[in-house]
Amino acid sequence: MIPEIKNIIIQNVNPEIDGGAFPIKRKKGDFVEVFAEVFREGHDVIAAQLLYRKEGTKNWEIKEMTCINPGLDQWKGVF
Repeated sequence: MIPEIKNIIIQNVNPEIDGGAFPIKRKKGDFVEVFAEVFREGHDVIAAQLLYRKEGTKNWEIKEMTCINPGLDQWKGVF
């Protein structure tokens, strides 16, 4: 069960195409680095996860993201 999460802000996700309207494309074997600003009000500790799936599949895969700049709430994930 996923806990209820309130007031989480996710912005400036990169890479993205037209606000997420289209999937990004890579060659087989390429890694994808995803960056985002993730934060919430208050002083609670948060974590971020990157969800992705391969073309033609229904199941999402999950990778933990790493906070690369706590002062600016910048996170990075690679898959």
